[in-house]
This record gives sequence, structure tokens and C-alpha cells, in this order.
Amino acid sequence: MRKLRSRFWGPANFAPVNVAVVIITVLTGADGIAQQSTGYPSESVLQNSTMHLAVIEQSVPELYQEETSIPWAAQVLEIQRALNDLGMYNGPINGRLNAFLEKAIRRFEVKFGQIGRGGLSPNGILNLNAVTQAVRIQRLLEKSRDDQMRNARTALLSGEQTRDLVGGARRWSKGSRDIRYDAHCTPQTMTECSLAQALDEIAKIERADYRDWALRDAVRVIASLGEEKIGREVIGRISDPRLVLVALREMVEGLAGAKKLVAATFIANAIPDIRNKAKALASISVSHFVNGDKLGGQSMLSYMLAVLDEEKNIGNFVSLVTQVARKLKRARLVDVASGLMPVLEARMRVFAGDGKQDAEWGMIATAYATLGDEGGANRAKERIKNADTRKLLILPTSKFLETEATNFEENDVKRSLPRIRKLVVAMNNIALARQVEGDIAGARLVMERSAKYVELLDKTYASDFARAHFVDQALRLNMRRYAYKVTGSINRKALRIKKTWSFVGSGVEDVPIAEAEADTDSISNLFERCATYLHASRVLALKFPRERVDVLMEKARLLTARMSEPWWRARALISLAAAYRENAMIVEN
Repeated sequence: MRKLRSRFWGPANFAPVNVAVVIITVLTGADGIAQQSTGYPSESVLQNSTMHLAVIEQSVPELYQEETSIPWAAQVLEIQRALNDLGMYNGPINGRLNAFLEKAIRRFEVKFGQIGRGGLSPNGILNLNAVTQAVRIQRLLEKSRDDQMRNARTALLSGEQTRDLVGGARRWSKGSRDIRYDAHCTPQTMTECSLAQALDEIAKIERADYRDWALRDAVRVIASLGEEKIGREVIGRISDPRLVLVALREMVEGLAGAKKLVAATFIANAIPDIRNKAKALASISVSHFVNGDKLGGQSMLSYMLAVLDEEKNIGNFVSLVTQVARKLKRARLVDVASGLMPVLEARMRVFAGDGKQDAEWGMIATAYATLGDEGGANRAKERIKNADTRKLLILPTSKFLETEATNFEENDVKRSLPRIRKLVVAMNNIALARQVEGDIAGARLVMERSAKYVELLDKTYASDFARAHFVDQALRLNMRRYAYKVTGSINRKALRIKKTWSFVGSGVEDVPIAEAEADTDSISNLFERCATYLHASRVLALKFPRERVDVLMEKARLLTARMSEPWWRARALISLAAAYRENAMIVEN
């Protein structure tokens, strides 16, 4: 493998770029790889008086999706009204991006055709009003897409270390050889071998947008190997400048996880986008703390806050800082995360409290509750002016069960399904917190109540994920009867079989490994079957012999060779490379 000279190395310039942020959400599949059957990823738009800069973020299933805090936006408001008139959106008409709007846009695309691509179906248009609204949405998003592409390209061109990433994408036919990444396949180099094969398949993908998303996925795995120079070469093949920004941030996260902190810091400094830059710096900070370098971690956090000082929109600021607080909490750095909360409250004190910051105070209350600070959570909750908003806020605290009503009228269940899904997840998280604290009896009691909510769920994809979330926590508490019953009620076959593997991995004798393998082999879709075997290898990696895990990995590898479409085969090979890397890290540790 030829070593390339990194273009990120150079004089450090820590002056952040003063830009505003546009948020685009991308629907993802269960395996975390961006996908959409109709074509280009869905996009939501907003309008801001300052410079726009695009950021693309992977969304999570609806039950995990919090309302994204963005400015009051005339364009988003108009889209909400238009989709509401079409009968596809029943969420709040408030000019804010949320999970309901995301889902409505996908419904619109299925019924009327791809947004921004033309070709509205005559059979799907019910009346002249529907045509008018559909065309208006289409034009809004077309204009927004052009603006976002232009502004992202401008931002990249403004940076000395990123300008060569613009316009460098071209049709390439040699795959891994084009970027001088070649690996011989041996048992010790299966991660690199799978990546090289994936790059060869990506070169065969005709559609630029599909090719860009596959390249972005490849960057994540390459970065986890610490290959900063190769990762940059791959990013240079991405044609969408918005994805270039995201790929740079994700490369920093991967390098930080691989303990390549010096290289990660130089790349983070080069990102000309406040949101991605702040997230990248947060990842570096966490790595410093985890590695015992408290001074380095605190220094990176201070740098991150200095970058965020340039963020003029309070919603974006609160969203970013609360996300970092949760990231620190997951790394068991609760004290460090708690130190960020006063910064948020100080920034919010400048507002008069007219109710326009209710969403921000809701995020702050949730962050406090996640950190175990009920006093802070209640203080922030009281700052929410709208009584209905305050009442509907679900906080993961011990007081939750004392105040949350547990009964739904039968005719209200359908209308309340999004809230029921959130309640299931909230209760599961409360149970996990009690389990960590040693209160096993209390945790089991919470799960028994959560099971009553699970019975109210419908057969949708989002409800299946709530069920899967319940199964995971029930198995942690050894509540096998509850877990087994709920697993059987999961409607999506591949997801149900993945949870069956969770039983095998937890040592439950009720589900023999041969039965789980037979169920997996019955999945007709080759990609989903491959993904299920990769999931099984992760589940079994810690408790089963290495030879057993290798058998599952080999089954997944053989399935990739049977896939005819380059797009699906590339995605499968990238997932395979990630699984090889994860399993290798388990062996190393």
C-alpha cells in the first residue's frame, strides 16, 4: 500500500468560520447505512438571513428522533402547511423540522414522485390544490438544494486545506487502484481486503448520489483503521460538497477512536463548518478523557465552545451542546458533561421567555435528566411557557413513573402511537439506569409497565424498533419470557431474526444456534441476510468461540459475491469490513 502525504498537515489555524447552518436529514436503514428506495435522500430546508451551509446528518428511527432545533423558518413552515393540506402531515405547524415532517416527505415522494426530480404521477394527484401544493414543495426543495450545494462548495473553497476536495470527483474505473489502495486477502487483512473490493464495486455505480453515499460509508471504516491519508483520497472522490463536509467530520471521529489524535485535530481544524467542526472536536475531547488526558480533553472542549460562540442561532447552539453532553455521558464522563450545562443556561438567559425558546428549554431539561440532575431538569422544564409542551415532555427521571399517565382510551391509541413509542423507549432507559444503580427489582418493575405499552403498538416499522429496544433491555434483566413474547410480535422479518440472535448471544437455551441460522437462511433478500449474519457475529463475539464467529463471517462474505448490483454489493462489503474491524478489536482487547 503506497503511503500518501497528508494535505491536512500544516500551520494550525484555530479561527472558526462564521456561518449559519442548514440541517438536512437522511433516512437510514436498520443497519445504519443510508438508503432510500426512491432515489436521492430526502431533504428538509430552512431559510436564514445569514450565509447557509449544508450539513447532512443520519437520522434515527422515529422513536429515537428528537425535534431538531432550527430557526423559525418560512420555508419549513410552508412545507408543513402544504403537506398538511395533502393529508400527509399531522404534526405541529411551527416551522421546525421534526420526525413527523421527515416521515411526511417520504410519503409525499412515494405518492407523487421524487422531490426535486420531476415526474409527478397523474394517478396520485387528487385535485388541483394537490398539484399546486406538490409543485410548490418541489420548487422550494429544488431551490434549497441548489443553494446548499453552492454554499457548501463555497465554504470548502474558502479553506486552504479543503479547496482541493471540490471538483476532484470524476468518473473512475479502476476502483481501489485509482486511489492506490490495494490489499492482499489474508486472514489478517480481511478488513483491508473487503474495503478494496468495496471500492472496486463503488467504481461501477452509475448514479453519482449512490456512489457518494457508498464512499462516505467507506471513509468511516478507513478512518477506524487510522488511515488518514487514504481516507482523504476517498473523500476527494465525493462529488456532493455537503457530503464532503460530513465525511471530514466522520473521518475525525474514526481517527479519534483509533487514537490518532494529532491527525484528527488537524483535520477538525480544517473543517469550514461550525456544526461539523464542533462535533469533530467533541469526539477528540472524549478520546482525550478516555485515554486519561484530562487536560487535553478540557482544552478541546474549550476550543469547541469557542467555535460555537460563532453560532448565532440559539437553537443550533443548544442542540449541539446537549448532543455533546450526551456523548460525554455515554463515555461515563458525567462530571464533564454536567460542566457544560451552566453554559447553556447562561446563553439562554438573554431571551425574554416569550415561548419561542420552548424547544430549547425542552432539550436542556432532557439533557439534565439524562445526566441524573432532576433539579436542573425541573428548573429547565419550568421555563417552558406552553403548558401543553411542558406536559408532553418525557424526561428520563425517577419521577417519571409517578407523573406519567399509563392509560389510553381505545379510540386515542392510534393518535397517540408516536407518544406510546417514546414512552416505551423512555421506560426501557429508566430500567437500564436503575439496573446500573443496582436496583434490579425496580428495573424489572419498570419493564413490566413498559410491556403494557408494547401491547398497544401497531405493526409499523417504527413500532418494531420500539419492540426491539424492549427486547434488548428485557434480556439484560434476564426477563426471557417477556423478551421472547415481544420478539414474536416484531413484524419485520429480518429485525425479528436479529433479535432471535440476541437470545443466542445471551445464552438462552430456548433458541438453538441451528434454529437461528435456519431462520437467517430463509431471508430472501441477500443484503438483509448478509446484514443479519454480520449482526449475529457481533452478538456472539464476546461469548462464543472465535471459530463459531468466523463461520458466520464467512457466510456473510460468500453472500456478498452473490449480489449482482454494485450498489448493494459495495454496501455489503463495507459492512463486512466494519464487522471484521470490530471483531479484530475484540480480539486485541
